[in-house]
Amino acid sequence: EPVIYALGRLVLWSANHDVKGLALSGLTQDRFRRIAIAQPAIAPYGQRAREALEAVGVWAQIENRVVYGENISQVAQMSASGAADVAITALSLALQDGLAERPYALIDDSLHEPLAQSMVVTARGQHNNAARNFIKFMRHTVAADILVRAGFQMPVSGMAAGS
Repeated sequence: EPVIYALGRLVLWSANHDVKGLALSGLTQDRFRRIAIAQPAIAPYGQRAREALEAVGVWAQIENRVVYGENISQVAQMSASGAADVAITALSLALQDGLAERPYALIDDSLHEPLAQSMVVTARGQHNNAARNFIKFMRHTVAADILVRAGFQMPVSGMAAGS
């Protein structure tokens, strides 16, 4: 049974534009000619980015300016290199060295389904001390503190792994 240990956060991030305080509706501005998101068909962060853009009613207006990366790391790199004017990526990436120098804008979590980060112990791992110790650590407040500093939220107790 998968256990949710953290929730990811979406942000707007740009190497070339100050996006601090920018709402998703601001992506309709002409200065954002290329908007990078992860491919929604294969990447959960891309799927949630599209959900958020649809929720605020701008997807139809900007869809022709969206460029796709295979994952959120590639999306952040697209904006960092100038291949995209702005990226919708993970807060955990925006806080990393190399990206953290630029401001970001958090995207309201209520605009999309949760970005659940889950763990599971396989049948083979059930009898492995290292696996059991890792699960124990991930449930400890020390791990929670590390994850929060890295840009994740702690899940609401009882949240289903499929959420």
